Amino acid sequence: MNITADEVHSDQSKTILDLTVLYNGMPKKIEIDRDATVKTLLDRSIALFGNLPQPHTLSLWTEKGVELSNEQETLKAAHLKEGDSLILRPSAVKGGES
Repeated sequence: MNITADEVHSDQSKTILDLTVLYNGMPKKIEIDRDATVKTLLDRSIALFGNLPQPHTLSLWTEKGVELSNEQETLKAAHLKEGDSLILRPSAVKGGES
């Protein structure tokens, strides 16, 4: 499959991203503005899966194992693109008191 420069430009200029978020192996689709923050996507993802245990400890991870830890970063700045899949799982650094 060959991708043209017009298709690449079209994908990059799209303002709404269609993403997939996985939690415990269950995928759910989410549409979100690429100018939204990682925190907004995280909050919407947690709400999408309902009543989750300890939601304050959860983060979004790429399929390559990179945590989206800067919650103030936009999705565009985080280099998320159309069709990306993210995993909702415990953060490496979040948590309660010891």
